[in-house]
Amino acid sequence: MKAWYQSLGERDRMILTWGGGLVILLLGYFLLWDPLSSTVDNQRQQLTAKQNTLSQMQQWAKEVQKLKSMNPARVNTSDRSLISLIDEKIRNAGMKASLDRMEPEGQDKVRLWLKDSDFNRFINLLGQLHQQYGIDVESASITATDNPGSASVKLNLSRS
Repeated sequence: MKAWYQSLGERDRMILTWGGGLVILLLGYFLLWDPLSSTVDNQRQQLTAKQNTLSQMQQWAKEVQKLKSMNPARVNTSDRSLISLIDEKIRNAGMKASLDRMEPEGQDKVRLWLKDSDFNRFINLLGQLHQQYGIDVESASITATDNPGSASVKLNLSRS
């Protein structure tokens, strides 16, 4: 290979040397630098998005702490079963038709299924149950229905 290179004319060797160098630089750019640069840019964008999410969550945490500190007076419901209290509040909210099923789980827990329930009434009911009676949502599964403003809901509620 060296003999072949030496047999080339001065001009051909210069073109081959500069062309080879240019090919090596281009390969380095397209195989190393460009993918690495793209990865770094993507990571920066993801970091910015995660920082924004963290900031929003911190604001929400402050709001939650603020709401918790309000600690409204709660009605003493220890003499009433949780299931009867929730049933009454669902009726008062005009949501009895959407009640699909309600199952007690011990004395202070209830599983609740609502079908095609008015979402705003549902949220107001949860707020009332929490503020007035100390009933918290342990877990929830909320699915939008075909009717605008309605949802199917599965909840686990407990009294604290």
